[in-house]
Parts: sequence; structure tokens; C-alpha cells
Amino acid sequence: MEGQFRRDMNKTPRKTASIAVSYFRINPKMLPFLIKTAQRIKLRVRARRRLHPEEFADLREAGKA
Repeated sequence: MEGQFRRDMNKTPRKTASIAVSYFRINPKMLPFLIKTAQRIKLRVRARRRLHPEEFADLREAGKA
């Protein structure tokens, strides 16, 4: 999930959780748990981007090219 958010911060936690359910064949009853987990992961990635913008500079430049 972290990789999903590192590549595209526009993805919602719900969308990322549903991708994980289908990709890893997880029981759909786990979706509420995965949505909460995705929310925490997105906050973590957002904080890391704010504290260490140099790590994400290459991702921004790759998106422009």
C-alpha cells in the first residue's frame, strides 16, 4: 500500500484497500480494517514527504518527463 501512495497520492484509501483485496485475494470482510490501515499508511507517507522532500524529488521529476 505504501508503494501505491508513494507513486500517486491522489489514490484514496478505499481504492487502495480494494486493490489489495483483489490482488492478494483477501476476504472482503476485512475491507474496513484495510481502509483504516490505508488511511494510516497515507498519513505516514504524507509526513515522510513533508519531512524528507529530497527522497521524493526523483518521483516528481519522473512524473513530469
